Amino acid sequence: MGGAIAVTAAISVLGAVIGPAWRPRELVSDVVPASPDTSVHSKDSVRVGTYEFTTETVDVDFDGFALPAIVRAPVGVDEDLRAVVFMHGAGTHAGDAFKEQAEALASAGIVTIVPAKRMDNYSTAHRDYVQMARDYGRSVTLAAGLPGVTKVGIYAESEGAYSAPVLANENPDVDFVVLVSPPVVPAREQSTFATDNYLRNVGVPNALFRTIPRALGVTIPFGWMQYADFDPAPYQQQMTQPTFLAFGTGDASMPLVQGTEQLRDDLAVAGNHHLTARFYADANHGIKVGPHRHEVLSEDFAQGLADWIRGYDQMELATSDIAGATPEQTYRADPLPPVRWFLSGNALIGTHAGAVGLLAVGAGAAGVRWLVLKKRRRNGMAVAGMPRDVAGYLAGAGVVTIAAWAGFAVYLTRVADLAFNYETDPAWTYGVYAGQQVVALGAATLLGAALVQGHIKRSEITGANRAIFVTTAAGTGALLVLAAYWGGFPDITGGAGI
Repeated sequence: MGGAIAVTAAISVLGAVIGPAWRPRELVSDVVPASPDTSVHSKDSVRVGTYEFTTETVDVDFDGFALPAIVRAPVGVDEDLRAVVFMHGAGTHAGDAFKEQAEALASAGIVTIVPAKRMDNYSTAHRDYVQMARDYGRSVTLAAGLPGVTKVGIYAESEGAYSAPVLANENPDVDFVVLVSPPVVPAREQSTFATDNYLRNVGVPNALFRTIPRALGVTIPFGWMQYADFDPAPYQQQMTQPTFLAFGTGDASMPLVQGTEQLRDDLAVAGNHHLTARFYADANHGIKVGPHRHEVLSEDFAQGLADWIRGYDQMELATSDIAGATPEQTYRADPLPPVRWFLSGNALIGTHAGAVGLLAVGAGAAGVRWLVLKKRRRNGMAVAGMPRDVAGYLAGAGVVTIAAWAGFAVYLTRVADLAFNYETDPAWTYGVYAGQQVVALGAATLLGAALVQGHIKRSEITGANRAIFVTTAAGTGALLVLAAYWGGFPDITGGAGI
């Protein structure tokens, strides 16, 4: 029993202390909506739905190829037109995206262009937001050349808001900017904020929060996802265009208050105080409202945006215009502490693969050794195998460790599903987690028993048997420490690393 307790304590403490400690800081901000009214007062207001509009697919020329774009133009408005080029977030790429938004604006007398996102240089592993801005610039140039168009702006949603400030700085045809649910901060900080928010909303054991800095603070192996650290602030600080900012208060993925504050302050660096910010009550990431999976575009958003685009240059703003529902943000989106070298970058894979490899080699060698000894016994030869109790404990520890890891993986998959669907399931998040912890504790108990008995009977464990014992025990122990590192093992430290 003493050995099991010692092994359990060692695994738990090691798993806690080898990772970074992190707690999000509480947010203190002066961003407060001046009014709950989200409407935009424009001298040139036109109700959404006023105009019929045409829909046409055109080609946006690149070097050696072309991508389609859908152009919607109001019928009966021939001059002094304003055009908007849409910039995709991470979840869309085709020209048929933004249909509700584009049709609403077109029906209010605004030309809309939704280009297909260039995908040959865009992947999960590699993205270049500066190049993306230049790619979208071709659509801005196209928009500026359309008949009757006198002003062109960009509508950037979510990830598209990383490229939008670059495009606004580099392309003189950009007259105004619309940012919808923008991260404002680097993607790594936004992802950290979102994950923390999701886990709090789902309701999970405290130990799981240690996974946030350890998973999101790493250098991604193979040099992938370097765009996670792209900082839009230097580009935002050079933006001089009037800017419309929209958030839905039901969006748990973005730092609504902090993002508004930072964008306001960044624009002020360039002497730009023409920021109109609106918070739409209960709207989601796309500023849509209604039951989950049946959301529709907020009518207040569509009308307010149309009014702003038609009249932004008639407004005189000495300070930012912030209005709408009161947003809630308890914690800041901040940089994460560094992760130790052997659990970051390519070493992250090597460390986990090494632990699995040790256990696999030990188990494989044990199987081969068992077959060899069995054959020799049949031939009447005297052979010395590993003591049965030691072998049993060791094999049990390896099998139960694998079961603990498998259970933890299934558990996390379900938690992620709950988070993305804005659901809760305490029986799963707490009950199943407790069961998984018991399995992990059982693995440590068996490993402790194997180590104690192995020490007592060390004179009987020689040669190949000793190599098998050491390799299998080391692999099992390493996997359990890694499980503790990620939160898949009982924590006796009282929250160290959280």
